[in-house]
Amino acid sequence: MTFVIDEHIRWSERFRMRTCCMVPSSGRYNHGMEEYVDEITLLAVCVAASVLFADANLIVVGVLLSISLVCACGMAGPPYRIAAQIAFLVCTLVLVPAFFFLPVCVYVMLHERHWALRLLWLVPLAGAPFLGTVSSSGCAIVALSCALSVLLGIKDARVRAERAGMQFAFDDLRERNLELLADIEACSKADGSASVAAPTPDGRMRATGPFCDLTEREFAVAKLVAEGMDNRDIAATLFLSEGTVRNHISSILNKLELGNRTQIAVLYYRG
Repeated sequence: MTFVIDEHIRWSERFRMRTCCMVPSSGRYNHGMEEYVDEITLLAVCVAASVLFADANLIVVGVLLSISLVCACGMAGPPYRIAAQIAFLVCTLVLVPAFFFLPVCVYVMLHERHWALRLLWLVPLAGAPFLGTVSSSGCAIVALSCALSVLLGIKDARVRAERAGMQFAFDDLRERNLELLADIEACSKADGSASVAAPTPDGRMRATGPFCDLTEREFAVAKLVAEGMDNRDIAATLFLSEGTVRNHISSILNKLELGNRTQIAVLYYRG
């Protein structure tokens, strides 16, 4: 039985190694191969539209602005990334060649968390016809290209949701495996008598102490929090995702009626 469970854990570890790199990070716009392919496709569409409706000699301006935007969103933090996007939108209203590369900015902005930023690109798209800098046919082509960007953004959102679901499924599978292993080990060490406050494999007392209402996994998280680990280190130690670690910490704070993780550490060392 233990061998079967160990095999499940090994399979889970291989599954995690294949999927953990696909989970988007919360701080930056996650660039994977699919995102780069989409951006290159949109860039090619924008170049074709610029050749038809703009000065061919100024296409390089839009190309350079688009590449700079993509690089800034891939490497910079949220404040600088948002500033780069807004600056690009301003350029689309001032520079005609930049306007035809608006779909690239649309695709990038659709990866932001706030809906206001996701819809901000509608301002230059709606304002360009009133400014008269671009012909109506050019605006129509850009609008169709922006629609393509929206479809690609929706596709990316669906893929990210599926990957997040796979990660949470992995976390649930691993926790179930670990709980089953702990139960087997506890049964193997039991002497058949009703012991009071028998320790679990992670060292926690089941019936006593301030953490008695926590699950074994929550106590393991609380122990690592008390040791000064951040969420990323805890996730790596317990082979969980950072989102699952955050959920455990929130549950711990609610059960213990604490306000922050520092209070968890203080309570842990007080015993």
